[in-house]
Amino acid sequence: MKPNLIKGITENVSYNYHNNIELAVMTAIFQRTDSRNDRFRLSDKQFRRIFQICPSFFLFEYGEKARTLIGKYYDDSESMYFNYLAIWEFAQCLQSLIFAPVHANSSMNEFSKLYSFLNIINVNRSNLKNKTHYRSKLFRSFLFASPYSWEFSQHIKLSKNCVTYNEENIENVLAEFFNVEKEENETDKSAMIDSINRILKTIYSYMVGEKLFMPYRPQKDVYSYYYFHLTDFIELYQNNKALFYTYLDNSVDGKATFMKKAFVYNYSLFIISSPDIVMSELDCYCKHKDRILDVLFLSNSILPNSVIKKIKFGYVKK
Repeated sequence: MKPNLIKGITENVSYNYHNNIELAVMTAIFQRTDSRNDRFRLSDKQFRRIFQICPSFFLFEYGEKARTLIGKYYDDSESMYFNYLAIWEFAQCLQSLIFAPVHANSSMNEFSKLYSFLNIINVNRSNLKNKTHYRSKLFRSFLFASPYSWEFSQHIKLSKNCVTYNEENIENVLAEFFNVEKEENETDKSAMIDSINRILKTIYSYMVGEKLFMPYRPQKDVYSYYYFHLTDFIELYQNNKALFYTYLDNSVDGKATFMKKAFVYNYSLFIISSPDIVMSELDCYCKHKDRILDVLFLSNSILPNSVIKKIKFGYVKK
């Protein structure tokens, strides 16, 4: 039997904070996915216990320091200033994977951000042959669910080992934000700044595939297996459609857990290829066709999917 590392994290603060930042980051994200709050909010108390950082400093004061740094070095160059400001917005989005203001985003967008980030890790860890295709789809969903302008999202991409903006590797720019100067003679603030730098570096490293470690997580239901192993999810559809659609059918029945939603979102991102195939397979295999379509239409409010749009706007009627 595997040890419950998640439980171990929450019970030993010093173990989390000083030696295992990867474990702490993933614990915070998993606790958000388990949150009963409709915005997947990590409580102030949980955040403090895991990271030993004041939440308001994490959200605001650190950001002010980064903006001051941008203004100090790039205010005289308008193009550079706005490029750096845009990249800082991306860094803030990474930050919001851990903790965000209560009303910063819709619950569906918060779900989609967490979902996309976790599945990017899964693709990085998988044996999929076409990782670029899957990572790109997930990254577009991550951006779509984040407070970006459409223009900005067209210029930022997840490449093989980095994120690029206007085809330039942004790691050097991010490194400046991730190494915001510590407060002189203010030990408490310096410690918090150092911790936030480590958190953001870790989140970025997971996204680009430099870190692949995923802590053991007790399975909540059968869907978690296919949520955390994207290769198996796709192979199940290819090799046993009857069983795949049984799981899809069950995923819209009962309480909509994070894992069940993830199963439907995987379906909308990686399986659907045409309106005709969707409708014929749902007719053949599923009892809850209308409910599945309702969930897929809802997913389209966050995940841009042209096939779902064709079904929704009359290409094929329910």
